[in-house]
Amino acid sequence: MAAQFGAMYAGPLVVGFVHWLSMATKADKVRHLRLATRDGYITKAIWQRLGLPGLASIFHTSRRLTLMPALVSGFNKEAPSLLSASTRVTLGDCIKRLNLAEDAELLEMLGKLTVLDQPVDGPRRVEAALKALQGCKALIQSIAADELAGYTAYLDQEGFDAQADAVADCGWALSSQRRMEQFLGQKIRGYYIGSLEHAHAHDQIKCFLFNKGDNKGWVNIAERAVELLELPFAALQAQICRFDLQDDGRVSPVSIEHEPQYEMVREVFVKRMHQQTEAFADFIRPLLADITLADFRETLFILFDALVNKPTPFEYHELAGLPHNREYGKSDFATIGTFWRVPGGGFYASQVGMTRWRDYTRIGWISLRQAGLRVTLARVRRVLRRRLVA
Repeated sequence: MAAQFGAMYAGPLVVGFVHWLSMATKADKVRHLRLATRDGYITKAIWQRLGLPGLASIFHTSRRLTLMPALVSGFNKEAPSLLSASTRVTLGDCIKRLNLAEDAELLEMLGKLTVLDQPVDGPRRVEAALKALQGCKALIQSIAADELAGYTAYLDQEGFDAQADAVADCGWALSSQRRMEQFLGQKIRGYYIGSLEHAHAHDQIKCFLFNKGDNKGWVNIAERAVELLELPFAALQAQICRFDLQDDGRVSPVSIEHEPQYEMVREVFVKRMHQQTEAFADFIRPLLADITLADFRETLFILFDALVNKPTPFEYHELAGLPHNREYGKSDFATIGTFWRVPGGGFYASQVGMTRWRDYTRIGWISLRQAGLRVTLARVRRVLRRRLVA
């Protein structure tokens, strides 16, 4: 299935996205396109394979990399994001997943304010956890300030220019760009496959397929199986959680530790998928001049609408059990099928029942605290559409 998915779905999506990126950044006179990890590795490979002009390189940015630095000036807004999006973990687990467990002082202080090994489920326990984090605000912001210094040093060493450069990524909520703009104090140009209705947005952000949920067909695809849109961009490279600033002014990356078995199942699939993605790029390269962006968009919608809503049993069962490359330190282990709901598919064994309504209640409470009522209602509608598929 890896080869078929690479040739039929990943190839057209990645090539179409890269082709659009090249045209959009050229028109906007972007000096240097920064391809965000981890999605950027295959994007860069296809960029080079198509022989596209312009400067494009791997750029380390992610929810984890930008979350801690954003706490320096936006603690109250960002603190809820320190809690993992699952009720099956404790506050201690959340700290560990953020790669902060080596800070004994932080663990000791939090332990005095709340129970670290108690699952954070339900509004009361969420409030208790947030109160404990608030009680450690000064210490957490001190750690965040060190991470901010390391990350800004990394940006300086990379020669990042917020006025002349741009960031490219898959998209959806665009929280990483929002946080970067927060601690840099200025807008950044961003190019994405798509963004949902509650996403960060301004006049310098552009999307390939759907922007702020304006295309209901693509929103339906993203809400039912966004993991399938992310799968073509899966990567096996280590993920960086922070940059430590050295005495000589240089920075050293710190990778997030994870169990190797998480990648074992994915490794063969990802390699074969990318081989076929590159083969598709080689095939389509001589024809690119005759293919419009509208052609790509129409073809991609037909392909992914059929895959998400009317997959063959073979496609579903081969893809649904594949471990999903969620960002380490943010989510529980999950597979593609964890949230993939096929309309009217009685013979499809979805895993969505593993997520309890109590989980959604807790996440909704955090969302209210962090993003407000309007955004939370938009998220509730998305969840209901995924849960209550006809």
